Amino acid sequence: MMHPKVRELYKQILLVGRDYPSGLSHVRVEAKRWFLHPSNVALSDEKSIHAAVMRGRRRVKEMMDVIQFSKYRAMKRRYETEVEENAVNVRSDVKEKEKEKGSESSAA
Repeated sequence: MMHPKVRELYKQILLVGRDYPSGLSHVRVEAKRWFLHPSNVALSDEKSIHAAVMRGRRRVKEMMDVIQFSKYRAMKRRYETEVEENAVNVRSDVKEKEKEKGSESSAA
């Protein structure tokens, strides 16, 4: 039977895995690999189970950091694209105004 803390950790990993960049299926496979590792299966006393759960929680935090970083990078890419498009529009507007001024001064 699975310890309640271990079950809760597994649920938390799957919940966080929904937003993970490589996908939930990858996270599920990795989580099963972590949980079924021979060193973790042999744990029986409360203290060693608690230590393993703490290591698992640390991995969950690392996963959350990766998710936040990937969201930041996506936002930055979108923002940089918008800024570049705006800069191109401003440059073309300035060139058009210069042409208009040039044609007005030569006509006068």
